[in-house]
Amino acid sequence: MGWTIAEVGWRRATGGVALALAALAGSHDSVRAQTVADSAGTTLSSPYSLTLAAVDGFAAWTRTAAGDVRKDPGEALDITPSRNTVTITGNTDVCDRTEQVRDAIVAAVGVTDCADVTDAHLAAITKLNLRSGSIMALAAGDLAGLTSLESLYLNDNRLTSLPDSIFAGLTSLEWLDLDDNQLTSLPDGVFAGLTSLWLLALHDNRLTTLPDGVFAGLTSLRLLTLSNNELTSMPADVFAGLTSLEQLGLYYNQLTTLPAGVFAGLTSLRRLTLSDNQLTSLPAGVFAGLASLEYLYLHGNRLTSLPAGIFAGLTSLETLNLSWNATDPLPLAVTLEKVGESRFKAVAPTGAPFEFVLPVSAANGSIEGDSTAIRIPAGAVESGPLDITRAADTTAAVTVDIDSLPGLPSGHSGYALEKDSSLPQAILLSASTGMTLSVSPDQVGEEAGATTLTVTATLNGIALKADTAVALTVHALTAGHDRLHGRRR
Repeated sequence: MGWTIAEVGWRRATGGVALALAALAGSHDSVRAQTVADSAGTTLSSPYSLTLAAVDGFAAWTRTAAGDVRKDPGEALDITPSRNTVTITGNTDVCDRTEQVRDAIVAAVGVTDCADVTDAHLAAITKLNLRSGSIMALAAGDLAGLTSLESLYLNDNRLTSLPDSIFAGLTSLEWLDLDDNQLTSLPDGVFAGLTSLWLLALHDNRLTTLPDGVFAGLTSLRLLTLSNNELTSMPADVFAGLTSLEQLGLYYNQLTTLPAGVFAGLTSLRRLTLSDNQLTSLPAGVFAGLASLEYLYLHGNRLTSLPAGIFAGLTSLETLNLSWNATDPLPLAVTLEKVGESRFKAVAPTGAPFEFVLPVSAANGSIEGDSTAIRIPAGAVESGPLDITRAADTTAAVTVDIDSLPGLPSGHSGYALEKDSSLPQAILLSASTGMTLSVSPDQVGEEAGATTLTVTATLNGIALKADTAVALTVHALTAGHDRLHGRRR
């Protein structure tokens, strides 16, 4: 632990000059004095040239225009009291730390007494095991000096809060386990500077909210568990910048909704667990950009439907669990749509969570290349188009239909493919262009005086889509019926 000095005071003392160190507020709660030898005798001219005594292994820094310069015990230390700030570091008072932390440090370095722990000892520790220690609180400086620490286990304790700067300076930390505590909140910036961290475990706490940017800067993070907490919502940018994140656990919370862009930018994410929450709907595009996602768990929520495009772009998905929702199984519609004059395509409005291979057939015609199936690639919303040709011996309308629907692959559950009610789909209408429609006067109503009507109609037994216009010209009106001639626009 270092003391950054706010003021430097001097007084004469036997054997040299006493350097009184007034600690900055919050750095240490006492004022320390250390005797140093005056290399210039009794003349205290400015700047002072002093030699730091090798007492308790203290070292010192003097701040100059060129930066901070370290002075080891026995080296000259030039100080201008009115211009310089001095930092003194030493044994860092391991004995003053939280009991469980103190004992773990002593055990890690292999000494018998906490007073024997030096800065060098602290800097050599790479693993600190504080699990199951009944720790109820930590002090701000408990982990100071552990500059080489790679693994820190604080799981299975009774922590309800964390000091703001508890992890400050742990730039080598890779593994931080805070599972199974009683944390209700996290301080802003509590993980700031942990640029080497790749695992952060916060499972089984009592977190209700997450601060904006609480994970900012954790560019090496690969695994983050927030499951089994009491989260009801999350900031939209809470995971922003976590480009290395591969696994994110959010199951067993109380989430009712998700911000639309909450997972944006998580380009390395492979596993996302959102099961056993209270989600009633999903925002469109909430999984957009997650091309690396392989495992998606949404079971145990309250979903009744899925938005358009929800699986668009999920080209790597191997496992999708939608079981035990309010609607089980959830329907995923598939249909066939006309493209241009004589082509059609398959469409899955939600996007295909796996490659859809749909058996298709044509009535009164044939499909390009005698194809019997059409494919929607995984992560796509539609297939490529196929041409269709009318049979030579007919003028009847040519329609296409999906013959059967594929079952779900291994690892997929809780949803089912459904044919759209518009099938079969007319691709080529009857070669006859004329038709006669009869409607009763009350159907014509106030439009009876119009010269042209646009209606929805059935032609040769094939329902025309709502956007297919039929122009009707009124030739005569009688009390019994109206005769109208139609032609397809």
